[in-house]
Amino acid sequence: MGCVGSLEEGPGLVGARMRGSSCVADAPGAAPLRRITEEQWRGAVDDLLGAGASEGIAFPRAIYRRGYRTDGVIGEISRDGVVALMDAASAIAERSAMTGFPLACAPGPTADDACVLGFIDTLGARAYRRPLRDAERATLRALYADLRLDSLTETESLTGVVEAILGAPQFNYLTSDVEDLQDGAIRLDDHALAERLSFFLWNEPPDGALRQAAADGQLHTREEVDAAARRMVSDPRTSHMLGGFVEDWLELHRARGMAKDNATYPTWSTGLSTSVANEHYAFVDEVFLRGGARLQTLLGSNYAVVDEELASLYETTSTGRASLPRERRGLLTFSGFLAGHAGATESAPVLRGVSILRQVLCEDMELPRGLVVTSPPQDPSRSTRERFTAHRELPECASCHDRIDPIGFAFEDFDAVGGHRSVDEHGHAVDARTEVRNARGTFEVSASGGASVADALAESPVVRTCFARQVLNYAEAREVGRGGDSEMDECALAQITAPFEASGGDVRELLVAIATSDAFMTRRIR
Repeated sequence: MGCVGSLEEGPGLVGARMRGSSCVADAPGAAPLRRITEEQWRGAVDDLLGAGASEGIAFPRAIYRRGYRTDGVIGEISRDGVVALMDAASAIAERSAMTGFPLACAPGPTADDACVLGFIDTLGARAYRRPLRDAERATLRALYADLRLDSLTETESLTGVVEAILGAPQFNYLTSDVEDLQDGAIRLDDHALAERLSFFLWNEPPDGALRQAAADGQLHTREEVDAAARRMVSDPRTSHMLGGFVEDWLELHRARGMAKDNATYPTWSTGLSTSVANEHYAFVDEVFLRGGARLQTLLGSNYAVVDEELASLYETTSTGRASLPRERRGLLTFSGFLAGHAGATESAPVLRGVSILRQVLCEDMELPRGLVVTSPPQDPSRSTRERFTAHRELPECASCHDRIDPIGFAFEDFDAVGGHRSVDEHGHAVDARTEVRNARGTFEVSASGGASVADALAESPVVRTCFARQVLNYAEAREVGRGGDSEMDECALAQITAPFEASGGDVRELLVAIATSDAFMTRRIR
């Protein structure tokens, strides 16, 4: 269900729900309490204790096949994960003790030494990304005193305190401190908003300017948050965050470490796979920092940023920013997407079709319960398209594959590592002509080849709305629109999509719209 009309702002807390045909004030959809990601954790450690403090330290990695690295469910930690997190805190504290804690003075011998207590207070506030509460300050100071009473040196005692800080939930989770409470939701206070903004847009803790704004109460209004967000999206750190988002959005992580048949694709294991794994970061930087930051460019650009390996694959004569041949347009025709959604020796039209329908068009593509999916058997006498067309004759397969296969067939002009081709692995002529139509009939295109589909997707308002939803999923650490909060979530989506559309698909405007939305600035308590 969509939302139309204006967003009305009520007194106090604002949110989104349906009343008649408008989105009006109410509570936002419920968002999970979530643990910071590994990248965010490393950034927070290095910000606190110096560059390289987290280098080489093992972190309990999240295991996921689909979804965003920020997802609250992915961030749930097991008992073994807790142990690993505490081991990491211990290792970092001990390493920092050896290299020297960032003390502004020399610690004295007594447990109430002003230098030590000042360091604990300052480090604790930086680590927790807000002023310490009295109980937290007392706990950390008491820990230092107890360790000194056990005859540990000043450095050994501080090591114990640093370990406790790094292992604390306040360091490892985003906070949700209450500014106002109304209708089962909280408005995040300035420090919590600073934290959310910084980890969303930069994957790092707040910088000095953002911490000062929070301390001065200058993140209290939507206009103040808008100004802070605009400063942040002009920084290259936002581009790096978007590179990670794009990797999750298009499931580009599938290509990392993927094996390909050496006899068929000998360059994959000798350098191409490494180039492919990092290509999208350089491309997103080019688009976001120097190319207008448009979604249309991400999906339909006629250029890429390539090294020698990719230049050879893409049949272009230069490295760096290079023009692409007409057979390629945007991220969906880059090797990262195509190789990750393919097998070891051949293309995989179903994988490519499902990913585009689900991630780019936001179609519900969940596998029916109890259905076992297998690929059509290998048959060198038939093309890949012929084999997959045959499996649609099965009634249990046709209902889904009538949607999936046509869009996958459009990308049959690319092989299993993303090289352009006119014949397939068995020498059959490639037929990449297709008629694509989504389930709601809001996206239709007659195409021949992946580039023509990519061009159509790049221009589609359906894709822009889906992209806005996907970035909101990333920011909210959940899948919006699911469960009992779907009405409120659809209104929140309408709130952020309008400025994105008005800007012509400027991703910077979408990020600012999310940062200043009710869904982002408040948190619902179940």
